Amino acid sequence: MSTVPDPAGADGLDTLRGRYDRMRADLQALQAQPVKDLPAIDRLVDALEQLQLRVKAELGIRGNNPNE
Repeated sequence: MSTVPDPAGADGLDTLRGRYDRMRADLQALQAQPVKDLPAIDRLVDALEQLQLRVKAELGIRGNNPNE
């Protein structure tokens, strides 16, 4: 059994999912602060969008319509 993760396989998606989960937790923590750091929130939302696009690409999903 290989210990090297396959970026196109389940290991790659698990890695992306872990990054996504950590970034979402960071976003929630930033949003919970009494004084909002809006530039940091914007940067994190942009990074989450890019990560989501990578996940969709790994799954072979194109566009916003899952029926495409």
